[in-house]
Amino acid sequence: MKFKHNKKRNTAFLYEAVIKELTKAVVSKDSERKAIIVSVIKEYFSPNTILGLELGLYKTLYEVRKVDLYTAERLISETRKDYEKLDETEVFNKQTELIDLINKKIGPQTFRNFVPNFKNIASVAQIFTGAHTAKQRVLLEHKLISSMVSKKETGSRKQELKHIDKLVYKKFVENYNNKYNTKLLKEQNQLLFRYVMSLDAETVDFNIYLNEEIGRLLEGLTEIDSEEVASDSHLVGKIQEVKQFLIDSKKKKVDERLIVKIMNIQNLIQELKG
Repeated sequence: MKFKHNKKRNTAFLYEAVIKELTKAVVSKDSERKAIIVSVIKEYFSPNTILGLELGLYKTLYEVRKVDLYTAERLISETRKDYEKLDETEVFNKQTELIDLINKKIGPQTFRNFVPNFKNIASVAQIFTGAHTAKQRVLLEHKLISSMVSKKETGSRKQELKHIDKLVYKKFVENYNNKYNTKLLKEQNQLLFRYVMSLDAETVDFNIYLNEEIGRLLEGLTEIDSEEVASDSHLVGKIQEVKQFLIDSKKKKVDERLIVKIMNIQNLIQELKG
């Protein structure tokens, strides 16, 4: 059975579609457009906004995987209760503002973006607001539960990551390889991939990882400084400059330039150790 669904009134779809435009801006190195899109994301999808709260409830259901049947059913039940507490009028008004802003500042092509997990997002929307009969609810919940309890890692989230990988990650790697004429190290691959996956916001997970990686690089430079090049005062001075840059980078804005510099430091340490 098919149900009618207005994707422009689906907050999760709006979010995912805008993220696709952000991805395109990063790939094309359009910093001005990227800044506009990031400002829209922060204004309308921050956790303390009404659409941010709604998006969080959506994600609770369409991102959950590999749970047991009981947990899936409870998640749907409890999340629906939380959704009913949202102010429907306020949600509608903010969606209207956002749709108008997207049309004017980002472009109407945003609504035509391919969203790999759209079917699950649409199912969640119907469960929250569109399915009014018992039969509709049962069919939709069965469909959603099937994806939540799946043991195979072939859900929409993985497809989405692959899609972003093709658009951004491979392009970034290609540009880096061409510029520096070198093959990416394992730690460079990991840094780049994690950065690409956090482009939609300053995620806590990525910040934690980045600080840990900077700490690892500082330790690596200290080992080289003390064991390998102590007799070369010029090289010791350069290493101290790099160490200071890493220390200062913890306070800098995370962008493509910073990531490339850290990737270069990863490569430098590998060469010095070699």
